[in-house]
Amino acid sequence: MRRASRSPASPAADRETLAGSLRVEGMKAAAIDSTVTKAGFSRDSAPKVVTARFADPSVLDAEHRHREFFSRAPRPPRVPNKAG
Repeated sequence: MRRASRSPASPAADRETLAGSLRVEGMKAAAIDSTVTKAGFSRDSAPKVVTARFADPSVLDAEHRHREFFSRAPRPPRVPNKAG
């Protein structure tokens, strides 16, 4: 009997997938805590709200853009307008 064998995925791809999944799960956990503490939702209904929010892929892109914006170096101080 012949077995169909799949070629194993590269370990680097598996690590990237796992890291992405862990990042999303961490973001969901933080969003659930925030929903419970700041918005006043119950601990039972908060995961439903957060899961619905994370179903939209643009949410993940917005988080990435937000992190990219705040990871820039600070601007240099402004030069005073006073002459001499």
